[in-house]
Amino acid sequence: MLSRKNKLLVMKIISLFSVVRGYNIPIIILAQYLSAIFILAKNKSALETLLDFNLFIIVLASSLTIASGYIINNFYD
Repeated sequence: MLSRKNKLLVMKIISLFSVVRGYNIPIIILAQYLSAIFILAKNKSALETLLDFNLFIIVLASSLTIASGYIINNFYD
């Protein structure tokens, strides 16, 4: 069983994730991958584009930036 202090910490972490608007971020990730497949890398196969490590880093960085923007926006509201 968790102590009161640990329960409070878990609740704070869960409330932080509720601020992020997680339903928007997968849509943005999907849009970035689809634009990379159909617009930016026409001469590559779709699998090769999906497995590109540099594209993964760009998508990860942009999704984390968007999530942090949601947190900052909620803090100032």
